[in-house]
Amino acid sequence: MWDNQLTNLLNRAERGIEAVLSPEESGDFDTNEQREIELRIELGRTRLQPDDVQQLRSGSVVLLDGPLGEPAAIYAAGRLIGRGDIIVINGNTGVQVTELIQAKPLAASQ
Repeated sequence: MWDNQLTNLLNRAERGIEAVLSPEESGDFDTNEQREIELRIELGRTRLQPDDVQQLRSGSVVLLDGPLGEPAAIYAAGRLIGRGDIIVINGNTGVQVTELIQAKPLAASQ
């Protein structure tokens, strides 16, 4: 069941890539080419001082910006393409896509 749901999510995301990237950007995502595109899911960010990073230990808590329940950012090949909710299905973590972000056209050079 999890495999089917994950496959469906990835297929919908793959079909949506051309819709969320401008024509210039979508050239990087040739859907006819059989290569993998790295997806990164970002729950939040924070900045720490170098001393604080060195003091991190097992059990340390790092607070992220944004409230709990905020949609996670979805990046494809380093570009923000959407947002989604973190879900758990049969003990596996995933992201349910809730929004695809439309690409803004590149400004014409003068």
